[in-house]
Amino acid sequence: MNATLDSTNRSAQQTTSPAYQAFRLLHIGFVAAPILAGMDKFFHVLVNWDQYLPASVARLSPIGGHNLMLVVGAIEIVAGIGVAWKSAPHPRLFRRRAA
Repeated sequence: MNATLDSTNRSAQQTTSPAYQAFRLLHIGFVAAPILAGMDKFFHVLVNWDQYLPASVARLSPIGGHNLMLVVGAIEIVAGIGVAWKSAPHPRLFRRRAA
C-alpha cells in the first residue's frame, strides 16, 4: 500500500514542478505551431503564403508555387503530429533507433 501512495505522490509532485510545466508548455507549442502553420498554408487565413515563396523557387518547381506551398503545409502537419506521437506511450514512427 505504501508503494502505491509513494508512486501517486511522486506523480503529483512531478506534474506540479516548474520544469515539468515548462516541458509541457513547450511540448504543446511544438505540436500546435507546425500543425496550425501547415493548415494555414491550405486555407490562407492568416497570410497568403504564396507571396512569400521566391519567384526563382516557384519557377524551378515542377508542380508550381501554390502546389509547392501545399506540400510544405502537409509536411508541417506531419511534423507536428510526429512530435505529438513521439510522446505517446509506444510510438512506432518518429522513434530514434538504437545504435
